[in-house]
Amino acid sequence: MMPAFYHSSTIPHPPEVVRDWHMRTGAFERLVPPWMKTRILSWQGDTSSGGRIRLAVRRGPGVLKWELEHTGLEGKMESRDRQLSGPFGAWSHVHRF
Repeated sequence: MMPAFYHSSTIPHPPEVVRDWHMRTGAFERLVPPWMKTRILSWQGDTSSGGRIRLAVRRGPGVLKWELEHTGLEGKMESRDRQLSGPFGAWSHVHRF
């Protein structure tokens, strides 16, 4: 079984408002912490299903290349990102609103 990390946050707004904020252009840039030193190399599509993003993430003296695919809203209250290539054997990120 793969290790998993779970985190939840309570945001005092209706789920639809929070979901819409996450789906707007620029949300990724707003969500990445400044200390993470992440640069977007390319972005194809958008936050709808099939959108892809290639990143360069500074890690110590090196840079990790990471490609992710956004698989869209499932049931309109969930979105997923998965690693296509990058530093992990497998990686998936789920937002449930």
